[in-house]
Amino acid sequence: MTNATVVNTAAREHPRTRARGKEVPAAQAWDLIQQHPLVKQGLVDVADVCERLKGSAKCDGHGPVFEESTIWRAVEESRRCGGDELI
Repeated sequence: MTNATVVNTAAREHPRTRARGKEVPAAQAWDLIQQHPLVKQGLVDVADVCERLKGSAKCDGHGPVFEESTIWRAVEESRRCGGDELI
């Protein structure tokens, strides 16, 4: 495996995400967070979401992953706690 192979496969969809749709590789978690309607509306403190996700990653044998439901819950709980105080 060359360095180019590693770089090229990093952008591909993670097999776990395709197969079950429940685990999200850490590298794709930010994209998923950005897709949430509350984030798009600027109603979420993203730093708080990151704090809520700390320690919830697990290893699936290919690297760290988050449960998709854990990501959504962190976003929604962040909103309930007041959202982005900079707005």
